[in-house]
Parts: sequence; C-alpha cells; structure tokens
Amino acid sequence: LKGSLLAMTADHHSVVGEIKSLTLPDNTRLWLNTASAIDIRYSDQRREIALLAGDILIETAADARPFFVTTAQGHLQALGTRFSVAQEPDATTLTVYQHAVEVSAKYASAARRVNAGYHLRFNADGQGDMLPNQQNDADWSHGVLQADNMPLGEVVEKLSRYRHGYLACQPAIADLRVMGTFPLTDTDMALNMLAQAFPVRIQRRFPWWVTVEPR
Repeated sequence: LKGSLLAMTADHHSVVGEIKSLTLPDNTRLWLNTASAIDIRYSDQRREIALLAGDILIETAADARPFFVTTAQGHLQALGTRFSVAQEPDATTLTVYQHAVEVSAKYASAARRVNAGYHLRFNADGQGDMLPNQQNDADWSHGVLQADNMPLGEVVEKLSRYRHGYLACQPAIADLRVMGTFPLTDTDMALNMLAQAFPVRIQRRFPWWVTVEPR
C-alpha cells in the first residue's frame, strides 16, 4: 500500500510490467523500469531526479547545470554520462555505462567516483564493493532480459518483477545455467521459452501462482 501511494503522488511512475521512456525538459532521456517512481526537481541552479522506488536508466543531455540523482542512501552526480540507478530496500546500486558518476553517500565523509564499466552497490555509510559490469547496457530498457550463464533462479526472480502474483523457481533447479534473450513485457512467453530450451516445466496452479519445476 505504501508503495502504491508513493507512486500515485510521484511526478512519474510505471506500473508492474511497464517500461516507460521520458524526455525531460533539458532533453535528458530517462527510462523507468517496472514498478518505479520518480520526482523531477529542476531549478535554475541544478537538475535533480529523486528516485523513490524501482530503477531508472538516464542519458544526460549537455547543460550548464549539474545533474543529480538522489536515493535513500545518498546522491549521485552525473559527469556527462549514461547510467542506471536502482533503489533497493537498504541500498542503492549504480551502474555506469558511459563516462563517470560521483557518489556521495548520506553518512560518508568522502565521495567515490564510479567509471564506465563498473557498478557500485552502497549503503548510507558509503560501504560497498565496486565491481566490473557484466553487461554493456541496461537490457531491460529494451524490454528484454539477456541471460549469459545466469542461474535459473535469478532469471525467474527477475521475471517475477514484471508480473502480478507469485512466480518462483524450485531450489532443485535454481542453479541451472541459462543463456538466451527473454521478453520482459510478456513473461508467459518468456516462461514458455525456458520450458522449451531447458529441462524444466511451468506449473500454473492459478493464473497468479506459477512455479518453475524440474521436468
């Protein structure tokens, strides 16, 4: 309920299963992933996006004003870049695809710079590991899930974000490695593709209760 009320009062939001693209007043391009919400706070001095829920992909436009994204854990300053930000329950994940982003966590004494090709998951104290990206871009912005040797359990967990109800993978097959490209806007098709390509079956007990099981 809290998330629903938050989305209703946000400047822009997406519903479950929706991927939305926006062009902001300065020609910055922004994509909202499923079940995401933002507020836009532009002034004469700065450009700021408040990420309230979910995740976003941003491609900043050139402008004399600095560009920031704020989350529950701190704020991020874009240094002329393309990057994604995910708001998690207790952390923020930043992934940089072009140029760099400077991260100032809420309670950290120093900022951290994240360059293209890296991602950082950090808490309000600024703690978190910086690791190389496994992908060159945010595949979800194109409406697909690109699995490259991804565990089946992770694939199913990602698909579950794009549908209502319960979707889970049985632990016995959760470590099965998956390769392929799956549509996020049609999760039933994605599940059928898994069943055709791998030794699994899709058990639909109800339209809203689905499990992935060994064949």
